[in-house]
Amino acid sequence: MNSLREVLFMAVLVTEGRLLLYEPYKPYKL
Repeated sequence: MNSLREVLFMAVLVTEGRLLLYEPYKPYKL
C-alpha cells in the first residue's frame, strides 16, 4: 500500500501549500 501513502503525503503537501498561499489573505490557524 505504498501508493496510498504517497497519495496521502501529496495531499498533505498540497494542503500545507494552500494554507501558506492563503495565509496572507486569510490569516487563520487550524
